[in-house]
Amino acid sequence: MTLSGRLPHALQPFGGAPEAAGLGLSAELSFSGGAEILLRADYRLEGGLSRVRLPTGRSVAREDGLWEHTCFEAFLAAEGDERYWELNASPAGSWNFYRFERYREGMRREEGVTEVSVERAGAGLWRVQLRLGMVAPLATALARGGVRAGLAAVIEREDGKKTYWALAHAGPKADFHLRESFTLCPQAAVRGSKGNG
Repeated sequence: MTLSGRLPHALQPFGGAPEAAGLGLSAELSFSGGAEILLRADYRLEGGLSRVRLPTGRSVAREDGLWEHTCFEAFLAAEGDERYWELNASPAGSWNFYRFERYREGMRREEGVTEVSVERAGAGLWRVQLRLGMVAPLATALARGGVRAGLAAVIEREDGKKTYWALAHAGPKADFHLRESFTLCPQAAVRGSKGNG
């Protein structure tokens, strides 16, 4: 079975936050796979980068609480499935990948990750890559049907104030977990191949 999809989009600050003036953020999510699934998310931050507080140092550790500072995020779910997955990536290289059983419930670390990298790929551009074994529940869920995704980011300014960016903000407050804010990956496709699935 082969799975592929791509989602490029501009992200919007919640409530048109004045603190976000002069900044622009876009993201592109792509995924593909057969025996494994490779997720790649590119985040491009433009404008007054000097006003953005970026984590210092370099780390490849799996860490919690990355959303407390500048952090890139992606949410993935299969159509008709309450479960969803959350990817967090710090510009400094730290990361985490969580599974939820339903909206903000049953949070746990997803252990099916076989490889991850967070790299600065250019001026204002960060690339996050995550490889999942097909034994991971997400891979199974994605293989069953359409894929919904939410791309998001927390951007912290030098003065400590934070802005919250996403494809859409469906609720009265910034909440990246709302399924109504996810969008269907328009080019997602699942194709059976002889001898697989």
